[in-house]
Amino acid sequence: MVAAFIVPKQYASLNEEVLKDYCSQKLGRYKIPKRFIFVKELPKTHVGKIDKKKLKEMHCKV
Repeated sequence: MVAAFIVPKQYASLNEEVLKDYCSQKLGRYKIPKRFIFVKELPKTHVGKIDKKKLKEMHCKV
């Protein structure tokens, strides 16, 4: 399942509906995320890269 982790800017007024509409205009139907997960920040490894393993764990918990 395609999911998107969103780190909104401080005063951004985003919700799932707005994001789905935007994605449907820009992406193919099969690429549109089924889930939008809002987080304060993306998990990073000790090197500073995005920790994909933790993202997968977060996706499974939601």
